[in-house]
This record gives sequence, structure tokens and C-alpha cells, in this order.
Amino acid sequence: MIDVRTQIQDRLNKHMIHPGGMFVFQCSRECHWMFYFEDCGIPNDRRQCPLCKKDIGASGYNQLIQRNPPQIQMNLQDGFREIEQYMKNYNSVLRLGYHNVTSTIELTPDEKPDHLNRIVSFRFLHMWAHAQLLVLHELKYLSDDDLLQRLKVPNILHFCQHFDRDCEFMEGVSIEPEQYHIWLFKLINHMLNKNIDIIGILNTNENVIKVEQLIEQQIIFPHVDSIINEVGIYRAAYIDFVQKFDAEISLSNYIDELRQNDERYPLLSYFNANRILTTNPLEEFRVKMQTLPFGDKMCPLTTFLLKRLDEYSNIRYLYPIMEFSKYLIHKYNHRIQRNNAATMTIEDTFQKEDFDNQNMRVLCDQFIDAWYKINLSSFRFGCQAPKFIRPYPREEFANKTSLACVLLNKSKDDSSFLLIACIHTLAELQNEIVTYFRKVVINETTPNTRVFLNAIRPEHLLQLGESELINKLVKDSFVINYEYGQGRDLIYDYEEIETEMRNLVSSLCLFDADNIPMFNYQFELYNENISLITNIRRRIPQTLLSLVDRAKFKSLLVRMDHYNIVHCLGFLDNVFTYLCNIDDDLSEMNIENFVEEHMNTSACLNEDIFRRPPFSTILLIHIISLYELIEEVAFDIVLRKNVKAELREAELDDQVNIESILFLLDFLKLEPSDKNSRDLANEVLHIVIQSNLTLRTKIKRSLYELSVDLGHLNDLRDILHSGINAPLLYDINKIDLLIHLLKHRTTCSFAFYTQWFRCFIIPDQQEQGLMSMDREREQYQRLLDSWTSCFAYDRDMLTSIMMNIDELIISFTNTSNRNDHQSWFIHHMVNLCFQENTVFRITANPLAFIKNQLFIDKFKNTFVTKYLNYQSTESKPTIEYRDLLRQLVHLDNETKGESQLVLDLIQLTCEKINIDRQEILADMFANLMRSTLTYIILFQDCFQTLPIRQMIVEHLVILWNQWDEHGLYSDQINRWINLAPEIKQLSCDIWNLVGQIVQRDFRIETLINEQYQEMQEKRLIQTKILTCLDTYCDDAVDKQYYLDLLLAMQQKFDHDTVRLVEVPREIMALLPSVDRLTPLSTSRSWITVLSASQESLTREFIKYQIKLKNNKIYF
Repeated sequence: MIDVRTQIQDRLNKHMIHPGGMFVFQCSRECHWMFYFEDCGIPNDRRQCPLCKKDIGASGYNQLIQRNPPQIQMNLQDGFREIEQYMKNYNSVLRLGYHNVTSTIELTPDEKPDHLNRIVSFRFLHMWAHAQLLVLHELKYLSDDDLLQRLKVPNILHFCQHFDRDCEFMEGVSIEPEQYHIWLFKLINHMLNKNIDIIGILNTNENVIKVEQLIEQQIIFPHVDSIINEVGIYRAAYIDFVQKFDAEISLSNYIDELRQNDERYPLLSYFNANRILTTNPLEEFRVKMQTLPFGDKMCPLTTFLLKRLDEYSNIRYLYPIMEFSKYLIHKYNHRIQRNNAATMTIEDTFQKEDFDNQNMRVLCDQFIDAWYKINLSSFRFGCQAPKFIRPYPREEFANKTSLACVLLNKSKDDSSFLLIACIHTLAELQNEIVTYFRKVVINETTPNTRVFLNAIRPEHLLQLGESELINKLVKDSFVINYEYGQGRDLIYDYEEIETEMRNLVSSLCLFDADNIPMFNYQFELYNENISLITNIRRRIPQTLLSLVDRAKFKSLLVRMDHYNIVHCLGFLDNVFTYLCNIDDDLSEMNIENFVEEHMNTSACLNEDIFRRPPFSTILLIHIISLYELIEEVAFDIVLRKNVKAELREAELDDQVNIESILFLLDFLKLEPSDKNSRDLANEVLHIVIQSNLTLRTKIKRSLYELSVDLGHLNDLRDILHSGINAPLLYDINKIDLLIHLLKHRTTCSFAFYTQWFRCFIIPDQQEQGLMSMDREREQYQRLLDSWTSCFAYDRDMLTSIMMNIDELIISFTNTSNRNDHQSWFIHHMVNLCFQENTVFRITANPLAFIKNQLFIDKFKNTFVTKYLNYQSTESKPTIEYRDLLRQLVHLDNETKGESQLVLDLIQLTCEKINIDRQEILADMFANLMRSTLTYIILFQDCFQTLPIRQMIVEHLVILWNQWDEHGLYSDQINRWINLAPEIKQLSCDIWNLVGQIVQRDFRIETLINEQYQEMQEKRLIQTKILTCLDTYCDDAVDKQYYLDLLLAMQQKFDHDTVRLVEVPREIMALLPSVDRLTPLSTSRSWITVLSASQESLTREFIKYQIKLKNNKIYF
């Protein structure tokens, strides 16, 4: 929980959490596992709770898994309070011994509790504790069983592994890594002094905390700055010891300044054995900052920068990246089409004759140099974190990278998404530093203005990396300790370094990282240009061109090259984006003057039509009228001459049905009727469609209102998968549309779901690679969730789908990038099987048919994770191993043993079950039924080759040998006698089977009956003797002696087998007389003679019965 709170707070400080993701989550009221979501904080992933093994997380984007008990979503304030209260309650409970078992894999270098100040303190205490336990184990004061059974450690090397790992950590935080063990030795020696003056017992958490803090303050802090000195003293003492046996002192001791001889080496003291040329000052400075007491309070900014210096060193590359991006925006905004940008490489743009090519090449080289110097592994933009992958070497970047990848555009294909995420990440890195400095270091509360990224300058950026920081350290911030013997020590001026960092950061600015300047492709304003025209009409009153001017301009347009007509529309789109933001009175300004004064780029006027009259002199009050005129000419002159005659008069009805949309797609695929390019016709049609908001609205409404059935799926697939229909569906999100149609489907047949899968779940070739991997998986997961939600709770339909899962998986074979989508699909379907134990409702028939090895492997791994893997300290799974095995056996019976997957699951489950001899005994005499696990394992075919069956057989053979040699206990014999005949037959069946397996004859009835007869004979002797004693020996002096013999005999019956119960010789000697007297007890005359003494006999008999009862003697 502390780690969750720390991570969330760190992400808050870095502004990495989206406003809609300010939440922390708890597994349930019964389970206190706390968690949060990576990326932007919005629920977008799912996993399994380590404690209760229930699924936690999201079923879809921003949709928590619906289950019972439900997950708990809390805002951050409530979540932090819940964590604080839990930790308070946890710490209030007294825990003695080694109660927190953590594997070395889970240890982190920066781990420490809140009550300690430095990591080195916790590492030393952790190592000290484990070293003592390790010594106790090696000296046999702790046995292996003590470790495994009492301390619950995973293996007997647990303490040794922790000690080794702690030594590695201590070596890493020591400025003398080769001699760190000497410093540890000195620390332990200091602990023997009276520095820790405290009386008491470590029997409360408060006492433990008090002692640990005292060790940190009295032992570690005073000696953390004297590591070199402590090592030197120890080495000098060692030299003194060696010198007693070897009078000659080696030269290395003088060089290391461990010895001084002014007579022999008079000038040696003027030379210093420092490490400045062999040691990286920055690395040593990092170590000293980690061990500096209260260093995060003394030098907060320095500590903050050192933690992520490698990342912050990339901020400097933001300037060349933005410069090249801004240049491309000015050069190509509204002047290049998406398809052309996607097919054209950066190097291709240099081949075109352009007066500004040289400047562009310089900016491009600077961009590439910065791009390949960035050392981040991933970027972050919104909820997405794309991996930073550079598929080409640096020298091939310009030749193999398309221009679309470096044009900042918010488009559907994500071609430039990596670059946008890079710019956003670098800007946010600097914002983290500036925000921390102003809010934490100097406690500034006033809001700060942010600089737009298109106005960025080099002086705005943090220019700090390892080399710069090393230069600052060498120049101003440390000196060598020239005292003899201390030459290896570097003395750092921490205050000077902190002041340098504050001065450096105080001159930096915050960036407006959310408003990255964006590029627009030609003819892709769509809905936006309608609102632009509305804004322009509001700002600049528009008037129509006169009939004379209209005729004049039209006559000029019809004689122009067709491409020029189309590009004129793109140029006016660009002008519109500027006009809508101008508040000045521009009614008297013409187009040429407006571009020169307000757009500030000569590249905007490279169309000849707007460089000379009469078009250059058109006033802005006529610009929309001109735009409509060019549209009209483009449609009438260009489009009609470039399509086949039968389509020239084609119009869409008011009701745009699916056939009409397909008609438009067919129209786009038609070859032109003359030599002009088909692309020109497409461009003009795009313009007509983008200016016709009504048409696109009808198409969108028609698709959303479609009552989709099996007959529509292929046509719908053709519409959505067509790569040239972007203008038609620009306003439509494909995934949202498909999810909507699924929710409003008119059929629920198996054929419908499988055809839907083939049409929309199988990725389209044209769409693959257009999105980042994370975003692609997110969208794909949404579609899978929607598809499976249609039949997830329909057992019959889900079973039918699973029976054909192999065929569905094979459908991915013909797709590129098939491994990713195929693995996502398999992962999703396997998880679906395990939701709310659905696996036992649907797997009976399907699992007999599944042959796909990828699915089988994933299914088995998930089964193990969900049902079999849990620690003893964690909550048990939702189903016990034995019940789980019974259900799997039931599935195996239903599949008639034909499912290899079920057999594998049975084997995996058996590995978790340990059937001991006591359980087998209970099954044989008390609980024996056909549903008993022992019976199932012995008689089910699925267990024939498994070790658990052989183990049971071995236990039974051992039992038989013991019974045959030593006999059975009386209670076992009695239980057998009282068993129903059908239960006895089950036992006989078991022993007959075991006999067949081991090739021996096990006649259980004969064995028990023989011992039953023996037991009855010995019981009869007891009864006869006791009756005779009570009848004839009331006043006998040795009566008590014989009663004690009978009592001892009864105790043998209670604790030993029947065969070990022996009749005492004294009892056997009485037996002939007892046999003669016993018949007389029925004679009337004999009864009359004894009646006088009946009362005394009765009292004695009652007393003895009471004594027998107290000694648990039963007859």
C-alpha cells in the first residue's frame, strides 16, 4: 500500500494522471489489495488480485469488471486516507518473529520504511538481521524444518540470498565499492560501543522503530562521511599487523599513503594519490547524495534532478525537433494531400526544385541528429505510451521515412503520433522540473504563464546532462582532500551545487504541452471548413461577386490546368484558418495583402493564380463567393470529364441506404474516361463531399440506424475496410459504429457471430500498422469485448463458439502482423472462459475438439494462475483443489477421455494435491464412496499414468503389509463390521484393483474376519473372567489384582492392534475354573445360596463399573 501511495503521488507531481483518472481502487471490501492504473489513470487493463485471486481491473476502456463482490473506486484523497488507516491498524498489531517473507526478486534498490531517512540505513539493518538468521541456520540452531515450517520461507537458501542481495546494494552505495566490506566491519564494531544506550525488549513496533532510528543516527550517520577514513585506518592497522612478520614495507603502501618515510621518500608527501582521473565524479557524487543524511531536505532540487538525469538530458533535443516541425507546417500546411505525404519520403522532398531546399536540409539534419540522440524507451501522450522504436539506421532515416511521419497531424492513421508523443513528453519533462522547483523548493503559489511550443528558443530549455554536470562539479563544486592519507577523498560543496541547480532552473519556463501546433492535409477540413466559413461571415461581412466578375473569373478558371483548380481550393482552406482568428476590419483588404501581412510566409503564394490580377486583387469580402465559384467549376469541369458517362448524372436519394454508399465506393474505383489521372477526380469528389455536410450526416445517420443482420455484414465490411473512403466516413469512428450495431443487432445466430468475426475481428490488411501498438490493442480489445458480450452469458452459444475456436484462430493466418492480433484474441477468449467459473459450464464439449496449441498453452497457464498458484499467506482460491479435480474428472467423463487439454489440467491439479496415509485410512473405513477421491483416482482412466495414482497404490500396499504383519486396530475392525454390504464391496474392489496392479492377492474380507474372530475370543475371555469375579470372588484378597489385569488388557485394545493384545498368564490359569463355574450361575438353588450376599456384591459391582467407565473400558 505504501508503494501504491508513493507511486500515485509521484505521478501526480509529474502531471501524468488524467483528470478523469484521479482514482485509486480496492479489490473489494473483503480484500484490501489496493491498485491503480498505469498510463493516464483511467481503467484500461485487467489482471488478477495477488491476494484473493479474483479478476481486477477493467473489462473495457474506462469500464470496471462487474463482479461480486464489486471493486471499490475511491478518489485519491479517500484512497490515501484508507491506506493511511490500514497502515495505522497494521502497525498497531504486534508481530513477533520473521513475519514478512519477501523473495529477493521483489526487493528494490530504493526500498525503505518511512521512519528511516536514508536507504543505506535500511539496507544495513536488513542485512544485519538476515546475517544473524543465516548464522543461526549454518550453526544448526535453526533447522531446515524451522525455516520451512515455522518461518515459512520458500527455501533454505532464503537468508543467504537476502544477504547476498544486500551486499550488492551496499556495494552500490559505497564510494569505496572494492572495500565496502571493511566499512561494514567497522560499523558492526561501532555497534559494540555504548552508542546505543537503551534499555528494554524489542516486543513492540514502537521499540523496534526507536532502536532502528537510534542505530541510524548514532552509528550510520556519524560514519557515513568517513568511509575512506575508516577503510584507511583499517588498512593501516592491517599493515602494522603484517609488519610484525615482515619488516620490509612494500612500495604500494607508500603510494597508497598508508605509510610515511620522510627520510627515504622525502618528496612523496607532495604527491597526492587521488582518483580524479580514474573516477567519474558524477557517479561518486550520486553515491554521496544517496548516503548524505537528510540530503533530500538539504538539496531538494539536486536530489530531484539526479534521480532522472538521464531522462532530463533529452529536453535539449526539443528545439531542433520543433524547428523542423514548424518549418514543415509553414511549407506544406493545406498544400499536400495525405496519400502523397504517405508515399513520399523526406529525401524525395529534397529532389524537388525549391529555393528553400538548403535551409530545409539543414533543419532536417539537426532533427535527425536530435532524434537519434534521444535515449528514452517510450513516450507518453494522453493515455497512450508508444514505444520509441527507430527501425532504420540514422543514415537511412531520410531515405526510408515517409514525410507523413514528421508532419504533426491529429489524424486517424497515427502516422505522426510518435513524433507528437515525443514533443509532448520532452515538454512535460521540463514542466516537471519547473513545477517541482516553484511549488516544492521555493513554495511559489502564483500561477505561471506557459510558452507556446511554436515560440520555443534554445535558452528556454534545460541544457543539463552528465557532461554538463561533471563540468560544474569539476569547476566549482568539489576539491581534493590533500591531507596525507586522504587523497582518495573528494570534498563536495553541496550548497554550491544546489545553488547552481536553482539558478539554472529558475530561468526555465513552462511549456503549453497540450497545444502542439498541428498540420492540416489538403482538402481535409471536412466539418471544420463549414464552421470556418461561419466564423468568417461573422467577422467579415460577405457579398456576392457581381455577375460580370463571376463570368470573368469563371472564364479564367475553365481555361486553367485542372490540378491548379483543385489546389486553389486547398489554398483558400489555408487562408480561412487565418481569417477566422482576425478581429481587425479587413473589408478593404485583398487576398494578396492579407497573406503578406498576416500569414507571414512566402510559401503560401506559390500558386500563380493568386500572384497576379485579377485574382490577387479580390477583396476579402468576396472570398467565400470565390470559393463557391471554384467548387462549382471543379465539379462541372474536372469531375464530369474524368468519370464514365453513365455516372455523370448520378445523385443520391434523400434516404442514403447501404446500397447507395456502396455505389459511391464503386464510383471511386472507376477508371477515368480520358488520360487525366483518377486521383484528380477523387480529389474533386472529396471537395464536393467535404462541402456537403448534409450528405455526410445522412451517411452517418443511415449507418447508425442500420438494423444489421447476416446479409449486411459483407457490404458493411466493404464500406468500413475500403482504404479510399476516408471522406465518406471521416466523421464516423469505426469501432464505435461496430459496437453500436452489435448492441442493436436483429439476429443472434451462430452464423451471424462467426461471420461478424471474419468481417471485423480479423484485422484488415489496409488498416494494420496505422496506429500505435498500444492504441491498436485498446481499440481491438473494445471490439472483442463488445462481440463476446453478446453471447458470454448464453451457455449454448458460448459453447458453439468455443467448439469452433480452432477455425476462428486459423482465420488469422492470412493477415500480416497476425501474431499480435491472434495472441490478443486467444488471451481474450481464454479469460472469457474463466470469468465467474464459466470454464466448468462450457468446456465439456468444446475442449474435446480444441487442437490449437497456442490456445491450449494459454488456457493451461491461466488455469494454473487462477486456481493453482497461491501462497499459504494469501486467501485461498474460489474452489478447493479436490473439488476442482472432481469437476475436471466430470469433464473428462463427458468428453470420454478424448480431450488432451482436460487430461493436462487434471495432471496439473494433481501436482497440487497431497493424499497422505491418514486420508486413505479415513476413506477406507469411514468415508468410502464412489465420490471419494481415493476411489476416483484409482478407477478413473485419466489417472492411470499419473504419479498420484501410483502414490495411493504404494500407500495401500504399505497399509496391507502393516495389517498383515501387525494386525488391525479394534476400532478399524468394528467399523468394517458395521459397514453396509455395498460399501464393503467398494473396498473389496479397491483391494482387488491394487492386487492386480502389484500382482498380489489382497483378500481384505478374509484378513479382517480372521482378526475379528481373534478379537472376539479375547473379548469373551474378558467377559467370562469379570463375571466370575463379580459372582464368586467378592471377598477375595486378590480380586483387585485380577481386575487390574483386565484393565491393562482393555488399554491394550485401545492403543494397539488386536494381535498385540495378549491374555495374561494369570488370566489363562483361571480360565478352566471359570469355564466350570459359569454354567452354575443359572441354577436356582445356586442363586438362593448367593442371595444373602447380593447387596454387597451389587455395591462392589457398581464401584467397579464406575472405575471401568472412567478408564474407558468397553465390552
